[in-house]
Amino acid sequence: MQRQKHIVQTVDAILVQANAHNRGRPSKPQELEIERELRPFFTKLFSATFTSKKTGYDIKTVARYFVEFKKEILESETRDFVQRSRETKERGLVAYDELLFSLYNDKEEVEHLIDVAKKIADLRTIEKWYRIKMKINKDIAEIITVKINLENTATADDIAKFLQGEKQK
Repeated sequence: MQRQKHIVQTVDAILVQANAHNRGRPSKPQELEIERELRPFFTKLFSATFTSKKTGYDIKTVARYFVEFKKEILESETRDFVQRSRETKERGLVAYDELLFSLYNDKEEVEHLIDVAKKIADLRTIEKWYRIKMKINKDIAEIITVKINLENTATADDIAKFLQGEKQK
């Protein structure tokens, strides 16, 4: 295993030396080597200036790689965030639907109990069930309001599209 690592390192070194030049853009193997060397500094949150001094690379080169690393992170997190935002909104709407379904079932049961109390002419029980029915109606109205607000709330991708449209104007 050690021998294989040494061979790989030797091959990488030969490729880098074969493509070595002092000016202009680095070759692909050199770019990979620069990236491998700079990424640990980026992940440890060192500044581009500090990294430039420690590695010997030009500050502009280090800054360019750091910007690329940041873009990679932002792109992956943005897609995940947008998807999570959309999924969370959908789960919330489903949860409100289930609550509404349960409340409507409770309301039907209370209405049945009111009918039964009317048949036996028990005014106190009728009054009690009417209060409960009014409370359920109030809860239904509140949940419908919250659900409508959630449905009309923009998700992260809606906001991004809106902002992109604003930039184009």
